[in-house]
Amino acid sequence: QIMADRRQGTDGPLDRRAVVFKAPLPYLYLAAEVFPAVGIPYQTSDALPLAVEPGAAALDLVLDAVACRFARSPLVSLLRSPHFAFVHDRAEISRDSISALNRALSQRQYLGDIARLEELAADWNPKHSDAIPSLQAALAVVRELSPLFDERPASAQIECLQAFWDAHLRVFSTDDGADGTRERRARAAIAKTLGQLASAHAAFDDPTWTIEELAVAVRRAIEDQTFDHDSSPIGVHLVDDQAG
Repeated sequence: QIMADRRQGTDGPLDRRAVVFKAPLPYLYLAAEVFPAVGIPYQTSDALPLAVEPGAAALDLVLDAVACRFARSPLVSLLRSPHFAFVHDRAEISRDSISALNRALSQRQYLGDIARLEELAADWNPKHSDAIPSLQAALAVVRELSPLFDERPASAQIECLQAFWDAHLRVFSTDDGADGTRERRARAAIAKTLGQLASAHAAFDDPTWTIEELAVAVRRAIEDQTFDHDSSPIGVHLVDDQAG
């Protein structure tokens, strides 16, 4: 309707218009895609849950892979995540190599466990040479994350997780535009949450955590955070039906 009114020259001030919804999601996410695509500024006072940002889903992949003892499917999903970059011999592993690794591990009936993956790597079938870059990257991943299997102080567990997160996040370029900016802000919020959680435990209460306890605590901390997204102070209002 706004676009039609614009064509007819009857649109008027955008800040006198509103889109009313019963719940913020998924409308705020749709608005972030739809309105900028057609050049319509919008404004909202609602913040989105940090837990529904793509970066939070990427962190979940890490936690799931460890909790499943690096079973084939969670491990491959982690390697395939567009949010991370894994390398071998200074080159990023390709999706074809990851697919080859997935097939090879399936044929060898790999169900998980670091020792089993090390065993397979030591006796790798030459016919699966195209999977070697991903295999070596996978080995590096499980070695980095293996300390999380041990029961350790909460702060040490969080710091190990954050070190992996910081080391392997894919770097956004200037070509990524608004999406890249948004993702960088979400990542910064996640990193801040992890850092604050680790610092709080180190300073006040540092119980011994398993990987399961780490996953629960990290997910709860992220779920408690909201994420302010970009909006205009002069655009169409997005409001819920309870707004005054």
